[in-house]
Amino acid sequence: MHQSKGKLIITLGLSLALLLVPASAWAVPLSLSIDKSHIDKGIISVQYEQDNDSDMAIKISKDTISYDYRLSPGETYPLQAGDGKYMIMIGQAKGGNRYELIAKEEISLSLSEPHIVFLQSIQLIDWNQETPAVVKARELVKSARSDQERVALVYDYIVKNITYDNQKARTVQIGYIPKLDQVYSQSTGICYDYAALTAAMLRSVGVPAKLVTGYHKNDPAVYHAWNQVYLRDSKQWITIDTTYDSIIIKAGQYTPMIKNAADYIPHKFY
Repeated sequence: MHQSKGKLIITLGLSLALLLVPASAWAVPLSLSIDKSHIDKGIISVQYEQDNDSDMAIKISKDTISYDYRLSPGETYPLQAGDGKYMIMIGQAKGGNRYELIAKEEISLSLSEPHIVFLQSIQLIDWNQETPAVVKARELVKSARSDQERVALVYDYIVKNITYDNQKARTVQIGYIPKLDQVYSQSTGICYDYAALTAAMLRSVGVPAKLVTGYHKNDPAVYHAWNQVYLRDSKQWITIDTTYDSIIIKAGQYTPMIKNAADYIPHKFY
């Protein structure tokens, strides 16, 4: 954070900014409220009505960790940084990349199941029981007896059936959010799509899965997305990279499903 002309500015990861103004000047959209009815699952949503079509943003912070999202009514957002106090800030677009802070609230999280947040549908990993990829996941794992079997079956399907989309990788816009139905039906996508699809399919069959963004140590200039998956049988997180492995396997080469976590440099996880 820094001071600019006497006003406090918070820079957001989506190239947005929340401009903090005195509380008396807040212009709160009609009936805006933070929905905490599913906080026991580690997720929140924001319910509101607007008189115009201006963009909204939400910033979720805990200690030194912050996550920024475009805001849409009813979409869910994770509290994925563990138990403790979170600050929720909501901003409304005021032109350019500047967002005026219109509401904020501090909330406390205390989960009985620490991994439950990584089983939920969220804005970036949006699914329900009728999502075609989720229906496929249930079919794939119906005879599986362990989490590792479930992971292997979903992993095998994705690396063999989804093809990397080089054109999309060259043209994707800032703020892109994977559309899982489209990725699944077209069988193509970029790393973000692979990781979101993998997370959705695994979460839907009861396997906690993170979508992780960051870098591979062998290619530190390229932002990447992969997954960390929790195996309850062995009580451990494993790292898998369906994007990389899809390319390798389609080239007729072998690569192990479980990666060396030390080869990856996480930046954000969802």
